[in-house]
Amino acid sequence: MVDVSSSANGVMRAALVKIDPATVLAKVDTLDLRAHARVSAVIGVPLRQLQQRRDVTAFATTAPVAAIRATLELLAMSPLETVIGLLGDHAESPTYEQLVGAIDEYLAGGATTDEAVAVLAYAVGESFPAAAHCRRLLDEREEFALPPLPDAKKRSVARSPALRRVHLVRRKPNTRRRHGASRRRSTPQ
Repeated sequence: MVDVSSSANGVMRAALVKIDPATVLAKVDTLDLRAHARVSAVIGVPLRQLQQRRDVTAFATTAPVAAIRATLELLAMSPLETVIGLLGDHAESPTYEQLVGAIDEYLAGGATTDEAVAVLAYAVGESFPAAAHCRRLLDEREEFALPPLPDAKKRSVARSPALRRVHLVRRKPNTRRRHGASRRRSTPQ
């Protein structure tokens, strides 16, 4: 179990590992991440890689924090609006008991634990006024317990299979590359 008193970024990463990968991938697959889309490269490139590689755990452990935050925001926005509605007048700064009541009511209404975890982790990551209560809920409730993060294994660019193939290809002997501007030109005398 991850220590919820750790950094907000660690809580968000652990929440993505806990949430069902099919749920995360279904939400990410709805995004248009083509080159012409107006998405920052820091967010768009890791999300595009997630769409292609389908490995949520690797994404959660190695992606930039901005991409993690954006993914959690996608997962939490709709449930968060519902929880805010359930909190009513106390939404700005709820007590722990009010937050527990709203989350319990939300879950009783048919919501999944994954949605509740997304809301709680997003509130921690965004430093909402109730972030301390959200940390406490993540810590005390067994169904919300966040798993430990696996060791991050970033793939080195030099070790990627595509680049290894490129380096194995040899040029033909006795051939030189010629570049347009570097050729010697004879000048008329």
